[in-house]
Amino acid sequence: MLGDDCLWRLRPLPEDALATLTRHFQVPASGVKGAVRLSATVTVHRTALDASWEQARMLEEDLDCTEQTQRPGERLTGLQSLSFARGEGGNTSGDDLLLETGQRVSDTHGGPYPYWLTLRPLEIP
Repeated sequence: MLGDDCLWRLRPLPEDALATLTRHFQVPASGVKGAVRLSATVTVHRTALDASWEQARMLEEDLDCTEQTQRPGERLTGLQSLSFARGEGGNTSGDDLLLETGQRVSDTHGGPYPYWLTLRPLEIP
């Protein structure tokens, strides 16, 4: 959860979420190409409306916190968010699509590197 100080912290799940799971991956450098680091998070909400409210909160967070600390020594900067309903901005696969872009800076891995987050709610019947 993102705090008012723009610092990410582990907290208990909110009541509208059933579960969340994050996995981190790194594709090693090869030849002239550097390593690629990525994280994938899946959050299961009780309803589609709950998922939509999470997207709305994320849009507001980027307005309040254009720089966020994910963990000590790792920051996201210059954050901007866009949201598209079905049929807008190339969104053909979901009711809502949230894109977040910026730069990632790490004390360990350097940077800035491009940062890109795509949030696409999926409703499972």
